[in-house]
Amino acid sequence: MTKKLYEESLRNLAARSRLTSLIDEIGDSADPSFTSPQYDFLDDRIAQIVDVLDGNSHLDIHAILDQRQEVAVIWCVEDVQSLRPDLDEEESWHVLQRCRKVHDCNHGLTWDLIQYVADDLYPTKDEGDGQ
Repeated sequence: MTKKLYEESLRNLAARSRLTSLIDEIGDSADPSFTSPQYDFLDDRIAQIVDVLDGNSHLDIHAILDQRQEVAVIWCVEDVQSLRPDLDEEESWHVLQRCRKVHDCNHGLTWDLIQYVADDLYPTKDEGDGQ
């Protein structure tokens, strides 16, 4: 397990523990200061959060962006690996992170940029030999 995945697992475990404590604190009977619809709303939200933490939920980023009247073009490690199959998932992710930092807003994040950044971060053996 990579350090990143380990840290994410610890955060998820801590969040799950806090949610479990909150659920136990609320118990089966609603606090009299909550109305029944408020209690149901809170219970639904907690269930959704638990599903996300357990990996049982799909986050629709485009629906969220639509609500905010925003758009995003999404690139993934598989895109990087289609250009550089020699890179593993972590290396491909580093390429995408660097592309996000260095891309020119006038030209965008393009296949050419991905190739350039991948070659800069991880030269191929031919490039490293100067041939």
